[in-house]
Amino acid sequence: MAGSTESEPRQKGDYVDSEFHANLVEALNQLKIQKNLCDVTIICNNERFDAHKIVLAAASEYFYAMFAGGMAESRPSSNEIELKEIEANALKSLIGYAYTGLLKVSNANVQSLLQASDLLQFNKVRDYCINFIASEIDESNCFDVYQLADQYSCETLLFAVLCFFKQNFKEIILSKAFQELRFESVKILLQNNDLCIQDEGDVLVACLQWLSHNYPQRKHHTTELFQYVQFPFIPPKRLEFIYKNYDKKHHILPPRRKVSFLEPFIGKMHNYELNVRISFQQWLYVFGGEESFLSEINDVECFNHSNGSWELSKPLKGPRSSFAAVVLDSRLYVIGGMRRGVKLRSAKCFDAESGKWTTLPPPLKCRGDVKAAVTNKMIYVAGGSGERESSCRYLERFDPDTRTWSKLEKMNSCRRRFNLISMNGFLYALGGFDDKFGHLNSVEHYDANTNVWTKDTPMITPRSDFGASALSGLIYAVGGVNGERGSIDLVERFNPTLNVWSPCASMRNCRGGVATAVFFGRIVAMSGINIYMSLIETAEYYDEIEDKWQPFPSLSIARSGSVAICLPFRMPCSEKYDGDRGA
Repeated sequence: MAGSTESEPRQKGDYVDSEFHANLVEALNQLKIQKNLCDVTIICNNERFDAHKIVLAAASEYFYAMFAGGMAESRPSSNEIELKEIEANALKSLIGYAYTGLLKVSNANVQSLLQASDLLQFNKVRDYCINFIASEIDESNCFDVYQLADQYSCETLLFAVLCFFKQNFKEIILSKAFQELRFESVKILLQNNDLCIQDEGDVLVACLQWLSHNYPQRKHHTTELFQYVQFPFIPPKRLEFIYKNYDKKHHILPPRRKVSFLEPFIGKMHNYELNVRISFQQWLYVFGGEESFLSEINDVECFNHSNGSWELSKPLKGPRSSFAAVVLDSRLYVIGGMRRGVKLRSAKCFDAESGKWTTLPPPLKCRGDVKAAVTNKMIYVAGGSGERESSCRYLERFDPDTRTWSKLEKMNSCRRRFNLISMNGFLYALGGFDDKFGHLNSVEHYDANTNVWTKDTPMITPRSDFGASALSGLIYAVGGVNGERGSIDLVERFNPTLNVWSPCASMRNCRGGVATAVFFGRIVAMSGINIYMSLIETAEYYDEIEDKWQPFPSLSIARSGSVAICLPFRMPCSEKYDGDRGA
């Protein structure tokens, strides 16, 4: 408080009364209660409160400025002051606090205390009320708290309520309070990039809920509100569900065929950059591959959401093709592969937190064109080649915690250039090539609990060097190479529950050695070798609702035998390197 002076340092022989301050506070409070020596009366809503100016000035900057700053109220004749903007009970509590340092705060009075302490500059009380309100935020009051924070320009409270919004967005948008929000408040909420949501469909649902609550009065906000929905990041199946369940009455959304996946990327729908919200952030990468026969590369490309183009990232430590790559706990594992005809038996790990690559113990048996998948926090590697075997049946498990490998039950068939998919706790080995029997259509799955492989219904088309992805509980086999036709455009999918394969729409291009990955609910097929045995850099994506393939932005480098994967983190950006593709 202004005007205070520092106490003199104690000296030997000084007497200190340990109870003095408590007794003084009690004596002053008794003087107030007895209305003895009071020199000011505060009037609020026809209630009168007698007090001492010096006590109020010591507790409140507002009263200090009033009584000691030369204002009219500081004159001896000015012993009555009327306050009109606060509640009488709140004023009574603050005057009591000035004398005792005690204050009872509850949900019933905290808002009036905040208002009064903010006006009268009882700063510690104001801060306590803010913290109290922040600790009591829930779905029923969060929007009231937001308006309160905005009213008092309280950044601390605003930060607390926005954090609550981010963590509980899905529950909040179902509340009546959300549906009654002002448009400006809805915009602020939807612009938040830290919302904890399943996917961008949750944001679209929020828009539809708010618009539908009073559509005749709100429909003019539709176009502007939809600018805060990143439509490309809504999986097609989720979008179809939203159309059927949240837009039946007013038909606010445009016809589904006009909601294009790629339009926003090329600037036709939005005039600002697309930023993936943090809670479901993912980045589409393509690693390595061959740019010609036995000419492996270590180039890495990343799809840029904001402008719809591919950009080079920092290259792999060494060139390789037909290798395996999986992600687990913010780490990328790269295993095996081919280099200049040599079958690699190696394992490397990139840690997103440290930004560094480390070398891991190599697999015990598997090498060359192996495949890998993750289930139950373990990495499984299968197939490829053995030490003296051109194709093998081995299955191994890597424990990231102990950094050790263990051998498991072998597959029923030797497989290389095949695919391994994790789904529902099982590992599915699909197709591939066996040097004795050629291209395979056989399928089998592995149960880690029993260490047993079980045969499944074979694929319709034998194939190797194909892409495989799991989407919506189904396994898709995409393109590849067939002994009779060479590179193929055929696509089929497997229902593990029914143990049935069924054909899907063929790709727009034949692609042998194709790389596939699921990118925001869409299978993207990238590069490969076409029917004329030429490398192509084009890409296309599959919409499971329409059973249709559509063009996707082409890669910078045409390649085959590469690996595509979606990562929840970004790899280091491209930098100049000396061109050494060894190591």
